[in-house]
Amino acid sequence: MNKFITKRDGSIEEFNINKITSALNKAFTNTNVNINNIDEILEYINNELDKKNCSNYNIEDIQDLVEKTLML
Repeated sequence: MNKFITKRDGSIEEFNINKITSALNKAFTNTNVNINNIDEILEYINNELDKKNCSNYNIEDIQDLVEKTLML
């Protein structure tokens, strides 16, 4: 099932895990944090989205999921 994101401006685009990868890499670089398990983090996020069995997510829901995943 394809996943889509509803952005803050109301536009919809196809979900792209690479955008999360890029954001995490920037955040870790800017905070001088080394991360060795980014693939595991991304897999967890993707699996959690799959569990919801939804095809369209709000960007805020994705951000919340990423934050909660990082706190784990």
